[in-house]
Amino acid sequence: MSIKTHRGLEPFWQKLASGKMIILVLKDGRTKKVTKNIKKVWRACEEDANVKAVLTSSMSWDAFERLEKRAKGATATDVIKNYPKYFKKIKVITSKDRSL
Repeated sequence: MSIKTHRGLEPFWQKLASGKMIILVLKDGRTKKVTKNIKKVWRACEEDANVKAVLTSSMSWDAFERLEKRAKGATATDVIKNYPKYFKKIKVITSKDRSL
């Protein structure tokens, strides 16, 4: 059985799913690829009001197939630029969301 995949997205997804990379989407529209000190950076994002989204993925082949089906030939850059279309939104409530 042969599995046909979009080779441009698979390496991108593998890095996200393995925890070797996260993508930060900032409120001004810029993005930042993080590959070092990921846990530290992610924790800092919880308090950073400039971070609009953190892109990551579960390590499930189903997650990749869902991304590939939605992307329909889009590049990793296209997926990042249009992340609401491709990624499921999960709200994480942090102290920046609570009023003290």
